[in-house]
Amino acid sequence: MESSLRDESDYFHYATRSQDRRVAQRTQSTFTSYAREECLALTNPYQSGTIVPILYGECVLGFDHQRLDYLRHAITSFKKGGESQKAS
Repeated sequence: MESSLRDESDYFHYATRSQDRRVAQRTQSTFTSYAREECLALTNPYQSGTIVPILYGECVLGFDHQRLDYLRHAITSFKKGGESQKAS
């Protein structure tokens, strides 16, 4: 995840490299908070059961896989010119 976040931030080009990294880190932090809250909500009905850690873990992994897929897609898009690329 970290290497994908670094790669993504390299394409932001806001003002400085450190500002680009802060944007990527802030976005990731927001995503992590969102995923945590969603997974807690998912497991809430089962709080008294032993299945909670399994459900929570699978939920978090699912969100992390989605995020990595998004980052890979974004990086590929940036490498091809991003939104400025020609429509096919």
